[in-house]
Amino acid sequence: MASTYIEACQAFACQDHTGKIFFLLRECTYESNLYPHTPRWGDWVFGSYATCMRNIIRSASLFEGGTNKGCASSPSAFIKQWREKLANPGVLNNSLLTTKFSESLFGGLPLPMKEWAHVLYKKYNLPESVIQNDKLTLDTSMEGACSFLEELLEGDGKPGFGAWRMNGWTTSFSASKAAVPVPDPMNIPLNIKVFWLPEAYDTPSEQRSHLIVTPEGIRSTRWEYSTIESFIQNEVVALERAYPGSAAPAIRQFRKILKQKCELPKDYVAHITKPAVTSRSYSDYARLIEWSQTQDASTPGSNQSSFYLNLHLDNRGLTREMLYLLEKLISYDLVRFEKREPESSPKAVSAEAA
Repeated sequence: MASTYIEACQAFACQDHTGKIFFLLRECTYESNLYPHTPRWGDWVFGSYATCMRNIIRSASLFEGGTNKGCASSPSAFIKQWREKLANPGVLNNSLLTTKFSESLFGGLPLPMKEWAHVLYKKYNLPESVIQNDKLTLDTSMEGACSFLEELLEGDGKPGFGAWRMNGWTTSFSASKAAVPVPDPMNIPLNIKVFWLPEAYDTPSEQRSHLIVTPEGIRSTRWEYSTIESFIQNEVVALERAYPGSAAPAIRQFRKILKQKCELPKDYVAHITKPAVTSRSYSDYARLIEWSQTQDASTPGSNQSSFYLNLHLDNRGLTREMLYLLEKLISYDLVRFEKREPESSPKAVSAEAA
């Protein structure tokens, strides 16, 4: 599997007219499947502390499975390293940044973003000269310029567009250092459990399908490393946003929870809702219910709009094909795991379930 090797990291910081601090993050990287292996510096993320940490955490998750390698041995170590960089950044001086709106994937910003840029420059009261035809020119000393740029590149909260799409950063770096206060690490108790789905018992436990159970719901993951990746990309990102400084302690806490995982108890069944016949998921639903009927592993739900799937088949476990179909239906949000008690209606599984 190809990996991105991150050899070194840099952080630079500046303040806007309100005193808000913005960072430019840079990485020196190379790809394992491209030769020669020549590390090159590239501008990665521009934004506030929260924006930077969101991207750092997502990148940190990829150290778990080996997609990212190099300067850190684990996601927690990568986050720790970046927190130290953010606390002692170089100085980012004002500069004139340029880019263009283009249909090319690597030619500046995608052309459809031009309309969004027009909305933003009006929001931040920037002059019309910022956007001329398909070119964007931004003086970072202008009032609102840094906020405009952050929202343009990262505004939707999802993995956005790299700072490398803007030209002109290299003229603004300074060797001077600035001390920036960053939140101290903090431990937040996790209300979360991990189960594995019963399957053929010759499958190693670390390779079995996992269920991450939180108060917000349940999702399926595969291997142990992908379970940790999923936790980091979802719960840790949300925790850090709500409680700055909680990311690395949460990962360490989750590893302990993962070690305590157990098989989903036998009194739990999968309650699967029937999708619309025209939906993409219907063929998977139909195949799964057909298989379960041949194995005498299902019972109908109310009004024939769902069915209950028995996950323990005389200790045989689930077949690989059945697991594949079940995982797909979980991804479509059609599956709930419920506890069936004698003379009692099913109770939805929660993070408090043992």
